[in-house]
Amino acid sequence: MAHGHIFKWLRNATHGRDANKDGSSTPLTYEWECTEDTAFINRMLVYIEDTGTFDAEKYGNGLTLSNGIKVQIIDAEGNVDLDFLDGFTITSNGEWKAMCHDYAHDAEGVGDENASVRWTWGKSGKLVEMKAGMKVRVTIQDNLAGLEKHWFQIQGYQE
Repeated sequence: MAHGHIFKWLRNATHGRDANKDGSSTPLTYEWECTEDTAFINRMLVYIEDTGTFDAEKYGNGLTLSNGIKVQIIDAEGNVDLDFLDGFTITSNGEWKAMCHDYAHDAEGVGDENASVRWTWGKSGKLVEMKAGMKVRVTIQDNLAGLEKHWFQIQGYQE
């Protein structure tokens, strides 16, 4: 059994860590699977980069998300074990801030703007306990190909 810190990108089998893809006709899942007996996930980091000015009611610079982004824990049998959004989805920059509070938007001089989100699940009472075969899953259900960059990373530790 491996011990220590977990710093893992959520990945899609085809697109790797890059979540600035089109999931509108076929939803895209980005996952990390626990391969140890027990792991504890403390937080998820989200990075969004786009050209132009970010809007609170849009995603990145002006993308309209009809279906939104899901954030879930999947059990070893493939069922939803925990839905962090309680049936809702993230459809805008402002909703990341509403859910996570730790939201930073940077528009420094010339170049792309970016937003970073830190969603610390451990602040809700305890870390997310993962067993072998369980997955942290983010599902993209809209066309995010207009973004320059979009990544998800989880952080925690294994015993």
